[in-house]
Formats: sequence, C-alpha cells, structure tokens
Amino acid sequence: MKTITVSASLLILGVGAASAQSCPAAVPFGSQDRLDELAARCNVTPEAILRANDVGAEADLGTAGAVAIPRPRADDADGLLDRAGDVLEDTAEQADALATEAGSRASDFVADTDLGGALSPGPQISMARLPTGSFRIEAGGLPPASEVRLALWQGETLLADATRAADAEGEVAVDLAAAGHVASGPQVRAELTADGDLHLRASID
Repeated sequence: MKTITVSASLLILGVGAASAQSCPAAVPFGSQDRLDELAARCNVTPEAILRANDVGAEADLGTAGAVAIPRPRADDADGLLDRAGDVLEDTAEQADALATEAGSRASDFVADTDLGGALSPGPQISMARLPTGSFRIEAGGLPPASEVRLALWQGETLLADATRAADAEGEVAVDLAAAGHVASGPQVRAELTADGDLHLRASID
C-alpha cells in the first residue's frame, strides 16, 4: 500500500518560525556553546550572529558572555513563505497522482473480479408509447428466468396485463395495448411484480 510522504521541510519551517520568536534579543553564550546550534535554535544563520556581534569567528563570542540575536529580515521571512508554498504544492501534486493511481487500480480490480457484476444497476423498468397506441414496457436487472407480471394502469383503471418469464439475463420486454380508450388526464403507468416481493413502477403522460 502506498502512503503519501509529506516533506519534512514544512515541519522544519514551522519549528524554525516558532523558535525564532522564543529567542530573546540577547542570550548567554559560553565556551561550551556551539554557534551553529544557537543559530538553528533561533532560526538565523551563524554568519548573521557574527555580524550582529561585530566579530569574525565563533571563538570571539565566548569571551562576551552573551550574544546578540538578530531578527530575521523581511526577505528571510519571504523566503520561508516561498519554501512553505513550494512544499504544499509538491504535497498536493503527490496526493493527486496517488489518488488517480489508486482510483485506476480499484477500477481494474473490480473489472477483473465478480464485484463488477455485483455493482451493476439493480432492477429497473421503463415504458414508452408506441405509434400504434400500445405501450412498450421493458425491464432489466430481474432474477433470471423469474415469472414477471406486467400491468398497465391509468389511475385506478386496469388497461391491460400480461405474465412473462424474464430471460437468462434478467430482462423482459412486452407490448401492451389498452383494452379500451386511453382517456386524457391521469398518467398511464406500468407496474411490474416479480417473485412476489419485487415491485417496479414507471409512468408516462
């Protein structure tokens, strides 16, 4: 399983920004202290600390007892924001690529297994009025070879009905003609019953 690896740069940026705020304007510094560790803790460069204290080497800081900590310059802050933006953009691209790959693999897996059939549409019915005045009723997703009763209604009036067997694919189609005149007004609807507990309905103006 693939996991999205978020670059540690973003975490470093966040820690650095917080550390810079925690460093006072001057901090104790003795011969046992390290310039690079202090610079990292305060989110400034070792060179910036040397310039702020007007010395040229780390050894010269130990004699002062305390060192001045410069504030990050505006351009330093802009650089941090730019780096953070780059990290977020890279992370978003990684996530998008992995999501696309995962979706493709899931589709391939479903297509190669019996799940593909399990995810097919369930029972459904449709009807259409034919030029002859009769109605074509089609249904699919039914239990294969099941006995299906189809009825044509208008309001509470039964216009026609028939019983058919669904084929091996679970489909059935039948044309039903109304026994009498189809009045205007209530919708004409088709109702299907299969295996006693499956009921489908479709209507047409």
